[in-house]
Amino acid sequence: MALRIDPHVHSALSDGTDSPRELLEKAVAVGLDVIGAMDHDTFDHWDAFRKAHAEMLAVGGNPPAIILGSEVSTSVNHAPIHLLAYLPDPSRGNIAAVLKNAHHDRLARMKRMVAKINVDYPLTWEDVEAEITGLTPGRPHIGDALVRKGYFPTRQEAFEKALNPGSPYYVFRPNIDTFEVVEATLADGGVPVIAHPFSKGRAKHVLAPEVVRDLAKAGVKGIEVNHREMVGEARQLAWDLAQELGLFVSGASDYHGTGKPNRLGENTMPEESLRIILELGVVPLLGSIEFTER
Repeated sequence: MALRIDPHVHSALSDGTDSPRELLEKAVAVGLDVIGAMDHDTFDHWDAFRKAHAEMLAVGGNPPAIILGSEVSTSVNHAPIHLLAYLPDPSRGNIAAVLKNAHHDRLARMKRMVAKINVDYPLTWEDVEAEITGLTPGRPHIGDALVRKGYFPTRQEAFEKALNPGSPYYVFRPNIDTFEVVEATLADGGVPVIAHPFSKGRAKHVLAPEVVRDLAKAGVKGIEVNHREMVGEARQLAWDLAQELGLFVSGASDYHGTGKPNRLGENTMPEESLRIILELGVVPLLGSIEFTER
């Protein structure tokens, strides 16, 4: 039986709601063999996943194997591109150098948004800080604070009404050049993959197919095709570009716990794509797997 691989999930160490241990246990419950720990703009979550994995093994559990990585928020020509960096060696320092100011800029952006929101929905930065329990703060934590204050019933509705790019409260994220992150990922021995490239409703500026072609030339190895926000023409376009450019095809839940409706394991990656990641990445898979015979 083919491995069930969900290579793009998030824990509470960024904007998910499950701890690494809880996430691993839920992955077992839904029959996943491999997950990708892709918390945002950091590699500091790796140790927590290693610890959770070891703890489950120590008590006789059978945790899924883990592809260690990070989802980096980047852009080209104002079009946001979420780049998945799989199995790099962060100690080489190339991605770390790119991300050095990202957290400072992220906090500054959030504080500007809170100040704008506060005009219509009384909200303080302290309210938002109370929601930040992980390593990487972001808009979901503003959404959670708005929910806790009673302004919206769910995080999703807070995004739809106050935190989306068309909202008057929205502040665009600081620019991190996608090509720079691709170069840094490759230099650190990692495997760069474009996540949900043509997602509907994520931003005003839409990613152009020509940019994907340029990113493939720069060294991007794969592209997410199967993702709940990639429907109809968007999914077909991603598939066609993968075939044209020789990119491996991925699929993932982009699971965030209760923070999003995405269900763990609802989309998965083909085994052959995982083989490529493991062949190219310099950090080994955490745990062991047995591939189906070719």
